[in-house]
Amino acid sequence: MNFVYFNPDSIYHPKRLQQQEMPDAVCRSAMGRTFTHKLVRRSNGKHEFCDLARDPGELLNRFWDPACAAQRTDLTALLCERLIATSDSVPSQRDPRRFPPGFGGSEPAE
Repeated sequence: MNFVYFNPDSIYHPKRLQQQEMPDAVCRSAMGRTFTHKLVRRSNGKHEFCDLARDPGELLNRFWDPACAAQRTDLTALLCERLIATSDSVPSQRDPRRFPPGFGGSEPAE
Protein backbone atom coordinates (compact mmCIF):
# COMPACT_ATOMS: atom_id res chain seq x y z
CA MET A 1 0.00 0.00 0.00
CA ASN A 2 1.47 3.31 -1.07
CA PHE A 3 -0.41 5.91 0.96
CA VAL A 4 0.52 9.57 0.70
CA TYR A 5 1.53 9.41 4.37
CA PHE A 6 4.44 7.05 3.60
CA ASN A 7 5.60 8.84 0.44
CA PRO A 8 8.94 10.67 1.02
CA ASP A 9 7.72 13.44 -1.30
CA SER A 10 4.56 13.95 0.76
CA ILE A 11 4.03 17.12 2.78
CA TYR A 12 3.52 14.81 5.78
CA HIS A 13 6.86 12.99 5.50
CA PRO A 14 8.95 15.32 7.74
CA LYS A 15 6.28 15.27 10.45
CA ARG A 16 6.06 11.46 10.30
CA LEU A 17 9.82 11.17 10.74
CA GLN A 18 9.78 13.59 13.65
CA GLN A 19 6.97 11.62 15.32
CA GLN A 20 9.05 8.44 15.09
CA GLU A 21 12.42 9.91 16.06
CA MET A 22 11.37 12.48 18.70
CA PRO A 23 7.84 11.66 19.91
CA ASP A 24 7.99 14.11 22.84
CA ALA A 25 8.65 16.96 20.41
CA VAL A 26 5.32 16.53 18.65
CA CYS A 27 2.91 16.11 21.54
CA ARG A 28 -0.31 18.11 21.45
CA SER A 29 -0.65 21.02 23.82
CA ALA A 30 -2.98 23.84 24.78
CA MET A 31 -2.19 27.00 26.73
CA GLY A 32 -4.45 29.36 28.63
CA ARG A 33 -3.59 32.40 30.69
CA THR A 34 -4.98 35.25 32.68
CA PHE A 35 -3.14 38.35 33.83
CA THR A 36 -1.93 36.42 36.90
CA HIS A 37 -1.59 32.74 35.87
CA LYS A 38 -0.57 30.57 32.92
CA LEU A 39 -1.49 26.94 32.28
CA VAL A 40 0.01 24.61 29.66
CA ARG A 41 -1.51 21.13 29.25
CA ARG A 42 0.37 18.58 27.13
CA SER A 43 -0.61 15.16 25.85
CA ASN A 44 2.68 13.76 27.17
CA GLY A 45 1.79 14.78 30.75
CA LYS A 46 4.50 17.44 31.10
CA HIS A 47 2.08 20.17 32.19
CA GLU A 48 2.99 23.63 33.48
CA PHE A 49 1.32 26.13 35.76
CA CYS A 50 2.93 29.46 36.56
CA ASP A 51 1.94 32.20 38.97
CA LEU A 52 2.83 35.18 36.79
CA ALA A 53 2.33 37.68 39.61
CA ARG A 54 4.99 36.02 41.78
CA ASP A 55 7.11 34.51 39.00
CA PRO A 56 6.91 36.73 35.87
CA GLY A 57 9.90 34.91 34.35
CA GLU A 58 7.99 31.60 34.53
CA LEU A 59 10.92 29.84 36.18
CA LEU A 60 8.94 27.76 38.70
CA ASN A 61 6.48 25.13 37.50
CA ARG A 62 3.76 24.87 40.14
CA PHE A 63 1.45 22.47 38.33
CA TRP A 64 1.54 19.89 41.11
CA ASP A 65 1.63 22.43 43.96
CA PRO A 66 -1.46 21.90 46.17
CA ALA A 67 -1.47 25.62 47.01
CA CYS A 68 -2.28 26.34 43.33
CA ALA A 69 -5.04 23.76 42.94
CA ALA A 70 -7.95 26.23 42.94
CA GLN A 71 -6.34 28.58 40.39
CA ARG A 72 -5.24 25.62 38.24
CA THR A 73 -8.77 24.17 38.27
CA ASP A 74 -10.31 27.55 37.35
CA LEU A 75 -7.87 28.07 34.48
CA THR A 76 -8.40 24.49 33.27
CA ALA A 77 -12.14 25.19 33.10
CA LEU A 78 -11.55 28.43 31.18
CA LEU A 79 -9.22 26.65 28.75
CA CYS A 80 -11.76 23.87 28.22
CA GLU A 81 -14.54 26.37 27.50
CA ARG A 82 -12.32 28.22 25.03
CA LEU A 83 -11.37 25.00 23.22
CA ILE A 84 -15.02 23.98 22.95
CA ALA A 85 -16.01 27.41 21.64
CA THR A 86 -13.27 27.54 19.00
CA SER A 87 -12.63 23.95 17.91
CA ASP A 88 -13.74 22.33 14.67
CA SER A 89 -13.61 25.52 12.66
CA VAL A 90 -14.17 25.10 8.94
CA PRO A 91 -11.51 26.91 6.89
CA SER A 92 -12.83 29.74 4.76
CA GLN A 93 -9.99 29.66 2.23
CA ARG A 94 -8.33 26.96 0.15
CA ASP A 95 -5.21 25.41 1.71
CA PRO A 96 -2.15 26.47 -0.36
CA ARG A 97 -0.07 23.35 0.49
CA ARG A 98 -1.20 21.47 -2.64
CA PHE A 99 -2.95 18.45 -1.15
CA PRO A 100 -3.49 15.53 -3.55
CA PRO A 101 -7.04 15.38 -5.00
CA GLY A 102 -9.55 14.13 -2.44
CA PHE A 103 -6.99 14.13 0.39
CA GLY A 104 -6.84 16.79 3.10
CA GLY A 105 -10.06 18.56 2.19
CA SER A 106 -8.89 20.56 -0.79
CA GLU A 107 -7.89 20.13 -4.41
CA PRO A 108 -4.33 20.87 -5.52
CA ALA A 109 -3.48 24.48 -6.26
CA GLU A 110 -3.27 25.30 -9.94
